Amino acid sequence: WKDIPILQHLYTHFPNKQWYLLVDDDTFVFAHNLLRLVRHYNASKEWCIGHLFLDSYKQDTVFPHGGSGILLSNPILRALFPALHTCAA
Repeated sequence: WKDIPILQHLYTHFPNKQWYLLVDDDTFVFAHNLLRLVRHYNASKEWCIGHLFLDSYKQDTVFPHGGSGILLSNPILRALFPALHTCAA
């Protein structure tokens, strides 16, 4: 849930970026490797890239785990943005 206000802030203040990267404060990012990875993805499509985690309480809930980093394309954050205020409440 901590990422919802961050996502709102990112899209409100930087709505035209191709990619949004969320990492924890103890995550080290190898920028060269990240740039090499994103070259294989079309930033104009909806992408959520990261390690998926299965919620142990709700077996049907899968979400990207923030500890390993989450990379979102602009179109997917744009699609999620209208619902973020509901999630934050």
